[in-house]
Amino acid sequence: MEHRAPISAEELASTFGEAATRTQPPKQVVSEGRVSQGESREGVREGVREKSKGGYPWPTWCDGKPHTITQGVDFEVPPKNMQIILHNTAGRKGLFVLTELLSPVMLLFQMFRTQEDRDAAKEAMKDVL
Repeated sequence: MEHRAPISAEELASTFGEAATRTQPPKQVVSEGRVSQGESREGVREGVREKSKGGYPWPTWCDGKPHTITQGVDFEVPPKNMQIILHNTAGRKGLFVLTELLSPVMLLFQMFRTQEDRDAAKEAMKDVL
């Protein structure tokens, strides 16, 4: 295997542009509930809902209440992918989630602290959905 010298910052910048040499991610600001890259936090309106890492309001979504979210408004990925994101996030947070695809672009979900609570809600939803 051939040994190569490390690439210098100048070589990176000339090949991939200035962004390749950044050591810090671009600043982020919330505008109308969405995260915008490359702007300062100045001018952010009071009371605008700040989203957590990943652009989703996890503290709100994990509050134990049912939430209806819509593709293009609350998330951009396909709804099936969003269901996977919800299940993965619930697992990381030690929660249980129940999701239901209401339409091709709309999801209903609720986070629960225990599997028993989730199972009871699932049983109750059988009659509704």
